[in-house]
Amino acid sequence: MIRQIKEAGVVDFVDNRVTPTAFLDAADVHVEPAVAAITEALEILLGNDIFSPAELETIEVSESEIVKKLTPLAREYKGTAAQPRARKESDPINATHGWVGSQTIGWGRFEGLEPDNRFTVLSGSHFRRATLNEANARNDLQVVVEQTQQELADRGIIDLTQLVFLSNYTFDNWTRAAYVVSGKGTYSGGYHWQPID
Repeated sequence: MIRQIKEAGVVDFVDNRVTPTAFLDAADVHVEPAVAAITEALEILLGNDIFSPAELETIEVSESEIVKKLTPLAREYKGTAAQPRARKESDPINATHGWVGSQTIGWGRFEGLEPDNRFTVLSGSHFRRATLNEANARNDLQVVVEQTQQELADRGIIDLTQLVFLSNYTFDNWTRAAYVVSGKGTYSGGYHWQPID
């Protein structure tokens, strides 16, 4: 059976590392019917014939069908951010997203269409400082957030006293932006950057 599966090449095969201890001869008449029965049962269970090589056939797929199968990579909105909110007078014109979270006001935008993940937090957005607690199991994430906030402050991008972005800053993705704005290394961009309609 293992040899048949390997030769068929229909499924990925892991080499059999078991050392054969039995040698089949003409007296082993029960083996072939048993293998046939097990093979048939596997085909029924899997709903597929993994013992016969698949015939190669050319399948034509239109470009439009390929595009339909592509799923968004960066912009899956969840929780409160799942529904767009109406634009407010206080929203900057170039903001396409608003921050979802208590006591923090922030705006952002993606820098390009999918699959471009770059996300810019706009000047005037507020943020919260990272708090460290060595007893916390995920304190390592908080350390990274604090270091990032300090680096941005040293570059004059954020003000650690007023807790505000002094200029626009583009992050690799909206989750990294969420880390800095929330001060928490466990926050996800999909839950905290809400589209502005």
